[in-house]
Amino acid sequence: MSTYQFPMRKRVRQETEEDANLSELLSMFSSGKKSRQNEPENFFFAPPSNVFARDNHIYFRCPVSDESISDLVGLIEDKNSEFEELSRNKMFEKVTPAPLYLHITSPGGSVFAGNRAIDCIKNSKVPIHTVAEGHVASMGAGLLICGKKRFMTRNSYVLIHQISAGARGTYHELCDDHENNKQIMQDVVNHYVEHTYMDEKEVRKEFKHDRWWDFNKCKRNGLVDELYTQ
Repeated sequence: MSTYQFPMRKRVRQETEEDANLSELLSMFSSGKKSRQNEPENFFFAPPSNVFARDNHIYFRCPVSDESISDLVGLIEDKNSEFEELSRNKMFEKVTPAPLYLHITSPGGSVFAGNRAIDCIKNSKVPIHTVAEGHVASMGAGLLICGKKRFMTRNSYVLIHQISAGARGTYHELCDDHENNKQIMQDVVNHYVEHTYMDEKEVRKEFKHDRWWDFNKCKRNGLVDELYTQ
């Protein structure tokens, strides 16, 4: 089986064997749980979800994971439910909803979780404008480019690149994983072709690098539309 991730742009201190043993002991004493053996490592650093809303602004300040995307989708669905409830009143049935602003600061993460958010953003009856703030990398950029309107603050940077995957299993399972990787990679490329000014050749060329783009380069290549100054 494979886990498909965009590599995150964050370095984590290597844990020594002594650190690991101490952490395990502290965990046992604090939680009362028995030591767990042979559990898979969490290869990608994934801090807790930090997703919250203020009025018509949603803030996504974390990696793209199942947990954080569930929080994000829940907030978007809540806003859509509020609009649908309002629309049932004949006084407001022709009202155009004010857009939601999705502020993104993220090192990236899971392709599968990100695709769930992309579908939610694109299918939302309330238009969603995305805003890149600070740094937006990898799958975070995949969320950014699918907004109804895409904004970016002056001193922010965006990074796009190819997927990363890890696999183990039988020979035939690995062959299947290779085919899966090719399909997922093609889908990601298609997403960028659809939502930017780049063609497939240009996207694949850029995906081979890890280069941060400023506002001017992002706008020139169609990743964002306008500078965010609010």
